[in-house]
Amino acid sequence: LSPRSLMDVMKDSSRNAGDFRDKQPGPETSAEKEVLVVSVDGKGVPMRKEHLSLKKSRLGRGEKNQKNKMSSVAAVYSIGRNVRTARNVMAKGREKERQGRNSPRPFAKRVRGRLGDKSEKENFIRDVRVEADKRATEGDKLKVFLCDGDRFLWRMKDKYFSEYVGVLDLYHVMERLWDFSHCFKAEGSREAEKLVSSCLVMLLEGNSSGCIEFMKTASSMSELCNSRKKTICGIVRYLERNSGNMRYDKYLAMGIPIGSGNVESACKNLVKDRMEGCGMRWCRDGADAMLALRAIYLNGDLGDYFEFHIDKERERLYQENEWLHQENAHLKPVDSRVGNQK
Repeated sequence: LSPRSLMDVMKDSSRNAGDFRDKQPGPETSAEKEVLVVSVDGKGVPMRKEHLSLKKSRLGRGEKNQKNKMSSVAAVYSIGRNVRTARNVMAKGREKERQGRNSPRPFAKRVRGRLGDKSEKENFIRDVRVEADKRATEGDKLKVFLCDGDRFLWRMKDKYFSEYVGVLDLYHVMERLWDFSHCFKAEGSREAEKLVSSCLVMLLEGNSSGCIEFMKTASSMSELCNSRKKTICGIVRYLERNSGNMRYDKYLAMGIPIGSGNVESACKNLVKDRMEGCGMRWCRDGADAMLALRAIYLNGDLGDYFEFHIDKERERLYQENEWLHQENAHLKPVDSRVGNQK
């Protein structure tokens, strides 16, 4: 089959993916773990140009013929409590390997993804809330909303997940800490690692304000170039803006996750491995169809979905045939003998 034919098959096969996800029941309540986690992130999808005349024959430095369109990726799962301390997080070597073996694993993780602008992303977040409500149970179950510092996602959290505990992903925070350390120390040096460790310990112990003041003081007392001062100012603003979701000492004591590794792996398996191959470019409809079916496949529901899809298509086609039959019944038959007599 040609790529265009495959794309048409993919679009037709994903026609009922939304209805399937809406009607799909949640996992068994008795098997659910103590913490319900909703984690959201974004991943770029390489899009093709709809008009080939817009493509340049020769690209300038840093230019690309295709442009990535951001897709929203969400993972909903439950996980057991894992109470730990800042020392446990900072552990290295064999101790960290032992902790990794004993750490709880996510249960019944369901992923989904979709392209779209802000209004479509809000619809996506609303669908994620519906998915989470299927798994919410009465009682003392902890509910966690985990994502990076995207302001739009935090506005959606306040709107649709207001009762959830908001957690800023620690991995994204550490990227800012590394950027801060490289303003003073050489990249890859032992001194840069020590500086990151000292800042990270303050954050894990709940002293985010002390970490921010340390950064401000270090930047004011050092003779840095304007670009590095600008970098530090951006990092400080990022930490100040998200300080309310960086109470890592309380999160560790509650036993809830502070890293978005599960949704990052979903971004890799759902988008990167399938949609960022060499030379791949996607149109809008094709990308949405692939994201819908790929998510169902990764959730292990592909067989159930196609049974649902076949039933829905049979119902749709028979309804169309019944309508045509009723329309034809209203037409009066023409007697061929009348024409012959004339």
